[in-house]
Amino acid sequence: MGTTSVMLSTWNGIPIAYDLVPANTDERIAANGVLSTVRHSDIYADKGFISADWQA
Repeated sequence: MGTTSVMLSTWNGIPIAYDLVPANTDERIAANGVLSTVRHSDIYADKGFISADWQA
């Protein structure tokens, strides 16, 4: 089974946090761990991450 990564980076592409997860993992679930490392920041993401809970 393969892996995929979920990464949080600056606008300049500098990685801030990342996680490697199995390829069949829902990236929105994996993103929770990455996002828990950041405080007091605006986060911009691909619209594929938007769910009802995240919109709220």
